[in-house]
Amino acid sequence: MAAYLEESRGVSAHMVRLLEDEWNSVQCLMFSDRPDDLDRLNLLLVQLEIEQYYMLPLPGYDSEALQGNILRAYNTAQTVIRDAVEIDRKTDFLLHAPHFYFRALFCATCIICKVMGSSYRKFIDQERTERSVADMLAIHKRSIVMEGDLPARLASFLESWLELAISTEWEEEPVSTFTHRLSASAIMDCAKRWKHDLESRMSSKSQRRSVDGTDAGSVMPSAADPMQYIDWTFMEDFDWTVEPNVL
Repeated sequence: MAAYLEESRGVSAHMVRLLEDEWNSVQCLMFSDRPDDLDRLNLLLVQLEIEQYYMLPLPGYDSEALQGNILRAYNTAQTVIRDAVEIDRKTDFLLHAPHFYFRALFCATCIICKVMGSSYRKFIDQERTERSVADMLAIHKRSIVMEGDLPARLASFLESWLELAISTEWEEEPVSTFTHRLSASAIMDCAKRWKHDLESRMSSKSQRRSVDGTDAGSVMPSAADPMQYIDWTFMEDFDWTVEPNVL
C-alpha cells in the first residue's frame, strides 16, 4: 500500500477490494470454533480499517461505484458501533477497553458522520441512523475515564455537530482529503469539518445578534456556546503533527 501511494493521491477501489478479499480468506482460518462477541468485534474493526480507504478514491473515480463502496463501509461502521454497545451492556467493555479500541470506535463514528453530512444521506435508513447517533454518543460518554480526557472532549462537540447535521441538507460526496497519515485521513477530515461547521454556526449567531441591535463585540453567554468546552489539542493525542495549524 505504501509503495502504491507513492505514485498516487488516493486509493484504487480495486486495491481495497483485493485487501477485503484477502482478509475474508484469512479470518476464516483464525477461528476453528465459533468466535465470541469480542472476537467478532475485532474482525469487524479490521474490516472497517480496510473499507475506510474507499473514502480516498483516485481522481476521476466513478460516482456510482463509489456510492456502493462507501455505503458498505458505512454499514460496517454501524455494525461496529452497535456491537460495541451490546458488548458493553453485557460486560462493561467500554469502561475497561484499551485506548486503541476507542480510537477504532472513533473511526467508525467519523465514517457514519461523513455519510450523514453528505449527499448520500438520502440513501440511508433514517431510523437506523438515529439509533447509531444515540449509540455513538453513549460510547463516547461511557469511555470517559477522567474529566477532560479525549472521549470527554470529543463527546462535547460531537453532540453539537450531530444536532447541526441532522437539521441540514448536504450536497457533497463523503470523500476525504488525502494525507500521508493515511489511516487518519477520514478522522482528520471529520475533525476539520466539525470545527468549521460549528464555528460557522457561532459566527452566524453572532451576526444575527448584531442585526438585532446587540453589540457585535459582546461575548456570548458561556452556557449557549457549544464550543466552550472544546479543546482542539485532542489532535495531539493522536500524534497528528504532520503540518502546522492543521485545523
